[in-house]
Formats: sequence, structure tokens, C-alpha cells
Amino acid sequence: MTGKKGVLYGVSVGPGDPELMTLRAVRTLESCDVIAAPETKGESHAALDIAKGAVCLDQKEIRMLSFTMSRDPETLAKSHEKQAEILIGILESGKNVAMLNLGDASLYGTWEYIRKIVERRGFETKTVPGVTSFSASAAALGVSLTSGADPLIILPASYPEAVRTYLGLPGAKVLMKSGKNLARIKEMIEEAGLSDRAQMAVNCGMPGEKLFHSLRDAGDEEGYFSTILVNERKENE
Repeated sequence: MTGKKGVLYGVSVGPGDPELMTLRAVRTLESCDVIAAPETKGESHAALDIAKGAVCLDQKEIRMLSFTMSRDPETLAKSHEKQAEILIGILESGKNVAMLNLGDASLYGTWEYIRKIVERRGFETKTVPGVTSFSASAAALGVSLTSGADPLIILPASYPEAVRTYLGLPGAKVLMKSGKNLARIKEMIEEAGLSDRAQMAVNCGMPGEKLFHSLRDAGDEEGYFSTILVNERKENE
């Protein structure tokens, strides 16, 4: 073991288009010894594929991190601890590690759990922010997220009850990471009478991108990487 500990960077790679990665993200990946990329059943190697579109990683050591899709707190905690141990072993050797995160690492990401574990073990961490899926989706759809005094509410669509609780509140809504709950989320928006204010981007910035200016036009469309925007008011109001 060397006397110097490595630093763990949480690097946000944006929503899909490699051109939306920040200069800081690119420079961090170029300077780190090891690239840690998440792989899950739903996400595959998406974050790594995005990074490879912006940075040559041929000479980098790539370590894949397998995270569970379970919502059971105990199962999640064990998964986070197991993957954090892999990173800690690398950091102890003095190597700097860049852990890739889709979108922005601070929004519903695994990074926060890993960061806390690694910091508790005495290692330094740094977060590199990035473009969010909903800001990219709004740009692709050609709409504004908010205006004037309108608030913006960001909801985790993988938790339908949270969506039900806040959907009726004033303000624009962003529904992220609906995954397999997409059909149910659409039904909830329809029941709330908001379908004419809702738009959706699927695989925004990725191959197979689809944009729907009305949620009703989406039909039975499904996609793991989907972002729904519910506007505070119609565009012509």
C-alpha cells in the first residue's frame, strides 16, 4: 500500500449526448487512473458508452460496478457497501477513481450512497456536476421548464405514491426514472387531468430518441430512460 490515498470523483456524464458532458467531466476522466462504471439490468452500460463518446478510455482501467434494482433497504445497503469496498481497495493503492453517473450525480443517483461510505472510511471525494435529463428533455422538446414565479417540483417516478402526493400541487413537474412504472405514471397523469400539459422524452440524446409533445401521443410507448414534463400551464396560456 502506498502512503498516498486516491481520490474518488463522482463524474456526471449527462443524459445521453456525449457533447453535453462538461469540460470538467472530460478533464477528470482524462486525469483519473481508473474509470468505475455502473451496470444494472435497466441501465446496461449507458454511462460508460456516453463517456466513451467524449473521452478516449482505451488506456484506462475500467471497473464495472453491479448495483441491485431492489428497493429493499437492507438489500440496497449491502449492495452499496459491496461496491464501495471495490472502490476503497483501489483508492488504498493510491489511484484516483472516476465513478460515472448518468445525468447529474446529485439527483436520485447511487453516487450519494457510495460517497458517504467512502468518506466514512477516510477517503476524499469530489462531485463533478452535469446536465440533467429534464433540462436536456426540455431543450429537445422546445419548452421552458418554468416561468415567472412558477415553482418546479422534481419527482422520482419510480415511487408512484410520491408522484400521487405531489402531482396536484401548483407548479411544473418533472417525473424522472419511471422505468417499469411508466404505464402507471401515465394513468395517474390522465386521472389528474394533466395529460394535455404533459410531454415526454424517451432516450433523450441517445440512439432511438423519441419526443412526444402530448403524453396522449405516446400511446403504449415505454422506455427505461424516460422523462415526463408536466407544465404549470399550457403553452398558449
